[in-house]
Amino acid sequence: MLALSRFYASSLLVLCLEFFGFVHEKMVSRCENRGAPIARQGPDSYLCMASCCLNFLTLFPVRHFLPLLAAALLVPAHLPAQCPIVLNCPANTDTLCDVSGNDPLFWNEPYWFDPVHQIKDLSDAPVDLSIRVIDTCGGTLNISCYLWLDLDGDEVLETRLRPDSVQVPGAIHFNNLKIAGGEVRAFDQRPVPDDEKYRFALEKTTSGDTAIARLRWNTTANPDAFFEPQLPAGLYRIRWIVETPQGVEKWCTYAFYVRDCAPPVPICLNGISGNIPPVKLLRIWDTDLLLDMQDNQTPSGQLQTAIRKSGTGTGFPVHPDGTRSSAKPW
Repeated sequence: MLALSRFYASSLLVLCLEFFGFVHEKMVSRCENRGAPIARQGPDSYLCMASCCLNFLTLFPVRHFLPLLAAALLVPAHLPAQCPIVLNCPANTDTLCDVSGNDPLFWNEPYWFDPVHQIKDLSDAPVDLSIRVIDTCGGTLNISCYLWLDLDGDEVLETRLRPDSVQVPGAIHFNNLKIAGGEVRAFDQRPVPDDEKYRFALEKTTSGDTAIARLRWNTTANPDAFFEPQLPAGLYRIRWIVETPQGVEKWCTYAFYVRDCAPPVPICLNGISGNIPPVKLLRIWDTDLLLDMQDNQTPSGQLQTAIRKSGTGTGFPVHPDGTRSSAKPW
């Protein structure tokens, strides 16, 4: 009898946790759809859920206990343990570093604006976004995803897309979280027909018992050929949704940044010499040592230089007032 009572109590607790987990997911979804940030995990979230469950079990009327207990007994049959298992869901905000050059054939139109470089060509980078899931339930997994984007650089996710939805070739519905339908803006400026313009898609493969879905580009003309997408630098959020034939659904939601991580490259002159005047002081300017400079994303006209003696500091050389140090006496 004691073992049976413990089984009933544990089953009821499982049902309670599943109920509050369901409500939690729906509330998070509503907030995210409105562009509001919300913490999905952490001690406060779990303590709140546990407190609600304990109050629920303590205050629940006895006359309603038996029907709920009967429903709890069905939980093990419909909630297979650890099924499916998501293998690569980041717990924290990730950063996707880029060291490649900006491609002018993408995200380059007069209505786009890069607030960092003050140009109409957004700095883009190839990104590899995927989810890997082990299915222990049997049947075919259905994997889909939503991608939220910040395309104006204000740290607010104003655009959302679903790769398996109907799309305008080579374009995106910008700002559709604030304006119904959004504004159709092109991201593919390649001189090709519309059916060869890129669109967002999911590439789905399997490896043994592991299902893999990747965010990709493909075309209407050749939907089975997939390419790594180029995304502008900035803030994003992605939600992967995994559903089994038994109706079990799991989400993997995380934010990430696409950033340029390659530093500028100075090309210095060699064999420099100078005459030391009677005052035994020689002032050297940064331009005296520099042959050229380049960066993978920043236009050359926006690069700044400064100078200091080796071993006398770190970071970009500046004066106490914050202005760049362009010359040093030797």
